[in-house]
Amino acid sequence: IFSYILHRYVLHHPDSPLTDHHKRWQHTISAPYSFVAHYDHPLAYLVHVFLPTYLPALFFRFHLLTYHMYLAIVSLEETFAYSGYNVLPSGLILGGIARRQEKHLMGEGKGNYSCLGICDFVMGTSLGEDVLDDGREEADNHNVQERAKGRAKKVGRKPKSRSRS
Repeated sequence: IFSYILHRYVLHHPDSPLTDHHKRWQHTISAPYSFVAHYDHPLAYLVHVFLPTYLPALFFRFHLLTYHMYLAIVSLEETFAYSGYNVLPSGLILGGIARRQEKHLMGEGKGNYSCLGICDFVMGTSLGEDVLDDGREEADNHNVQERAKGRAKKVGRKPKSRSRS
């Protein structure tokens, strides 16, 4: 939520002094790829990436190893978000992040401000598909409806009686 608010209202608000810096750096990328995950103006990077990563650790007083795990997860998520690939280890979550990031950059920052898309869905700032569409598409790709029906039929059957000898 904190990252969404900073991204939408500090980096993309017309009255913010960081908007021009952010758009001149980050939004000059025509297609995302992993090496540009941290390509932004230093002040915009400080506000959008560093503060949402550092302030929770400062507030919750993480153990050093826990903080390093947290940094690894955040770095991996950003790498996947900017990878440009829609087929990722977890297609539902990470594939949706990559699609939303690509649409954010190509839509010149008019939506898709949060990485997971939940805040965008709630606030109505989704560009293109939202979180529910990602879920439906992923369910269709994995034939969830058919698999669920097959499992339901198996559960509905009466168990075979075993004869003891």
